[in-house]
Amino acid sequence: MVFKDPKSGEPLVEDLDRDVLSKLPATSSRGHWLATRAVQRLWERGARVREVGGLMAVLRARSTSWARDHTIIPALLAEVPDLVPKASESEITRRILSHLGSLPTTALLHGQPAMSDAGAFSWCAGILDELPVDTSAEGPADGWRLDNSFLPSP
Repeated sequence: MVFKDPKSGEPLVEDLDRDVLSKLPATSSRGHWLATRAVQRLWERGARVREVGGLMAVLRARSTSWARDHTIIPALLAEVPDLVPKASESEITRRILSHLGSLPTTALLHGQPAMSDAGAFSWCAGILDELPVDTSAEGPADGWRLDNSFLPSP
């Protein structure tokens, strides 16, 4: 991974596995451990994000240079097909949710302005960052498929 050295401002190359990822939950912050586990799960699953909760748990603990990246990076991690980076954040959010097909129940109770006044996404917050996601569990939680059917716990 390439970072900006905080002292010199020069590019700083770090080994993801050796230098960046946490070794134990007791020696890292909750966000760092969740990010570590998410990366490890991606490696185990062949680099495929399957659910919104895990995706957002990782990204909420991280910052980006551009606010718009908070929507584009999850779309790239989820391998959203035919992604149009210049599309609106709401459109990219819609594509992420449609591609993944389900979301945690907590995402339905967001208290934010809806993406649209009527139709298929009238329940949804305008952008991915506004969807509350329960990060208390590491794995997929109960949730809803976008066809309104309930996802039982495994």
